[in-house]
Amino acid sequence: MKRTLLLLLAAAVLGIWLSWVYINPYGGQILLSQLVLQLSGARGEFPLSPYLSGLLEFTLRLVPAFLFQAFVGIRLYQHYCTASVYVFSRIPNRIRWYAGQTAVIGLQALAYQLLLMLAALVTALLRWQVVWDAAGFLLFALHTLLYTLWLIMTAVLVNLLAIFQGSSAAFAWVTGGQLALLAPLSLLPLLDDAPLTQSLLVCLNPICRLILSWHTGQTRLLAPALAAPYRGLYPIHSVVLLLVLCAAVLAVGAQIIRRHDLIVSDMESGGK
Repeated sequence: MKRTLLLLLAAAVLGIWLSWVYINPYGGQILLSQLVLQLSGARGEFPLSPYLSGLLEFTLRLVPAFLFQAFVGIRLYQHYCTASVYVFSRIPNRIRWYAGQTAVIGLQALAYQLLLMLAALVTALLRWQVVWDAAGFLLFALHTLLYTLWLIMTAVLVNLLAIFQGSSAAFAWVTGGQLALLAPLSLLPLLDDAPLTQSLLVCLNPICRLILSWHTGQTRLLAPALAAPYRGLYPIHSVVLLLVLCAAVLAVGAQIIRRHDLIVSDMESGGK
């Protein structure tokens, strides 16, 4: 409970920080849709720049995700350290135990991301005049859902890797993997004459699903708000893709939890 409260407090503080640094309207007034797009990388009314400066700014926007991964990345792993024999002798059905643990991670991810967004919105309301547009409410929900799925997937990955590598190494691998996904996006400005290649580079990279300003709106409601510079990213496709990736990670995790031997050494100290 104490860790959960600290996590939620961190979400509120980081939401205020994101809002203060990255929400910058013109003339003191901003549409809710533009506000959400700025939280996912847009600058003013312009989509995220694929140049190095824009990608570095987007990396900073991922700091709340990195913090969540660090906090929740030991939820499963801690049971494999000092208490694994106790836990699994009392709970012989490991899959049921795993389902309960991942359900808690899911609830924590949703609460964390929702509180982060609400803190950012309240901070913006205190500073600027927010215009409530219908597309903004839909984008708010879409942003929250996409980032929640990303948090669940990456946090479970940290837990699973920690069983074999230790928590510090697992967090480093997952964080490094996310940064590695961003690196190829720096090639986009070099492909201005190859729009098809640009679109493929964006569509095949799962982290691009977190950049709402690169999506194309398929409905009359979202089309005016999402005028993407690249073709092929659609909101519903992004939701489905992250759901599939998240389900795949959870399924692999279930097999690892079911089959992996109980740990009898301290991975953190490099014991054998």
